[in-house]
Amino acid sequence: MLLITPEAQVKSLKRDLFEELEDQEQSYLLQNKLISEAQVQRLQEYQESRSDEFIENFKELSSYDQKRVLKAMQKMVDDK
Repeated sequence: MLLITPEAQVKSLKRDLFEELEDQEQSYLLQNKLISEAQVQRLQEYQESRSDEFIENFKELSSYDQKRVLKAMQKMVDDK
């Protein structure tokens, strides 16, 4: 699991170190000072860099492999 520290550093930790995760709205977390603006900014930067990397890697796949990835992603969405 990736976490962003209060110093806006990305850290990888084992998920089993934590109890059950619960979703919260970003606004709630900010208002209650559970996260900082720096953490939000770092998360956005991280997500943008990962999506750009994914897109570049996806473009390098054969059309057959691109279809397999898209099918797997669609299955993930359908299973939610």
